[in-house]
Amino acid sequence: MIKKTVIALSMVAFLAGCGDPAIDGSTDESFEKSSQKVAEALTEAQKEKFGQAIVVLAVSYAFENIGESTEETSKRFREKLHGKTADDIIVLAEEIQKQKP
Repeated sequence: MIKKTVIALSMVAFLAGCGDPAIDGSTDESFEKSSQKVAEALTEAQKEKFGQAIVVLAVSYAFENIGESTEETSKRFREKLHGKTADDIIVLAEEIQKQKP
């Protein structure tokens, strides 16, 4: 029974690591490194969409949080993107752009 549980947990951990690279928003440095890692896994066209999506989200988030310190806004932005893949980020940006009048 224990052996089956260990095997099952190992499979879950392995499969969790097989997905697309995701943003690590825990610190500014990890955000930068993980953003680069995410971008490296993309085609040139996807990289362009990903870069544009980051800009759309950053500008939108900055406007939503006017009055906060830069550090606090940056931290909240990183937290918002933490764990998200390039596709997730592109979808978020597209949703924001659809809301524009």
